[in-house]
Amino acid sequence: MSDHTAHVTVQTDVDEKADKVIDDGLEVFGEKFVPKAEENQQIRVYAHAADGRFLGGVRGNTGYGWLHIWQVWVDETARRQGLGTRLLKAAEIEAVQRGCHSAHLDSLSFPGVQEFYAAQGWLCYGVLERYFAEYDWHSLRKRLVPVDAEAPGGAPA
Repeated sequence: MSDHTAHVTVQTDVDEKADKVIDDGLEVFGEKFVPKAEENQQIRVYAHAADGRFLGGVRGNTGYGWLHIWQVWVDETARRQGLGTRLLKAAEIEAVQRGCHSAHLDSLSFPGVQEFYAAQGWLCYGVLERYFAEYDWHSLRKRLVPVDAEAPGGAPA
């Protein structure tokens, strides 16, 4: 079938079969350029108060020498007390132990958020303006090991 006669549809429902074909196709295509995709390993860092109350956490994964942080959240009552810094640092240390050399996260420009990440050594490398209402989407990165060093496991610096 020519691509000019293909039937193209837009849908909101998930087609798991189609998604699997896409995933498998991308994996086969990618293997032409890089070794077989390594398994990403989940990373979770949680904080609890002495009374057991959940105070915050970091969710993400590691793979290909990178820590990808999906979410960082700290309870309103525990903010501005260093907990967010401790959570991020724990994730970064674990990532280096897994052989990661760098980290990436995305964040909206809510008040104080970009300043928080900058204070932890994160650098903004891209901004999508007015991504969500008046807030911008920031893509941030951080080198976890010095450029002239090598992470454990032989990952390039």
